[in-house]
Amino acid sequence: MFTTSTSRTASSEGNRRQIASFSGTVKSGVWHELVAEAKGDRLHVDSDAKKIMDARDKTFTGAGMFGLWTQAASRIHFDDLKFTPIGE
Repeated sequence: MFTTSTSRTASSEGNRRQIASFSGTVKSGVWHELVAEAKGDRLHVDSDAKKIMDARDKTFTGAGMFGLWTQAASRIHFDDLKFTPIGE
């Protein structure tokens, strides 16, 4: 197990700011399910079916892009990555 800190950030015009964060223990050496939803100004993230982030931000409320990032000192693998539009 290791302790991790996760945050959602918005970057606009070269300025990055933290929107929400999670700090907790994550078991290493096993796969985890991460579900992120963005609709309008709502940002919601579940890890292994547990809510870890729920925030609102009006920086980008229209359709756009999604990015995944990890710290340079981390090693992480992504598998079966899906992006699905959320119905109105």
